[in-house]
Amino acid sequence: MRRPFSYLHRAAIATTCAALTGCATTTATIAPSPQPPIYDSKASALVLWARQWRPNQKDVPEREAAAEIGLRQFLQTSECFKNSELRHLPSMSLHVITGEADTVNGLCDKVVTITVRELGPVIKLLASLALIDGGTEVLLHIAEHILPSQKQTWALMEVLAS
Repeated sequence: MRRPFSYLHRAAIATTCAALTGCATTTATIAPSPQPPIYDSKASALVLWARQWRPNQKDVPEREAAAEIGLRQFLQTSECFKNSELRHLPSMSLHVITGEADTVNGLCDKVVTITVRELGPVIKLLASLALIDGGTEVLLHIAEHILPSQKQTWALMEVLAS
């Protein structure tokens, strides 16, 4: 004969496990920290992105498509910039970045580069096979580049201030 308590005990354990399974967290690490924000809702930005996958990366075309869709959607729906243009680059060399920045001819206030280094699922087995921790890891390197026209303006402001 089964005791009614055992059914309640099992139901409580199942409910707790279901609740814990649905939990999600987002962690952002900024190094070095603190830093001034790159976003400026009054500025226009040229956003250049490239990928730098690890050598054994799987599903490269799918990950690149997902990265571009995500970046484009973020720039369209967020209020980080007044307007922005997203361009995909083959690499993040200074020569390539400078060449792209030269094509905007002062139409953008900022040049932001994003290097996508990781984009994919992560699964960690904990103490037993029943305990699994997982999520999606996104690793980005984001930088702001000062345009030559801004350097000249800044130099002029220094002369006037002294």
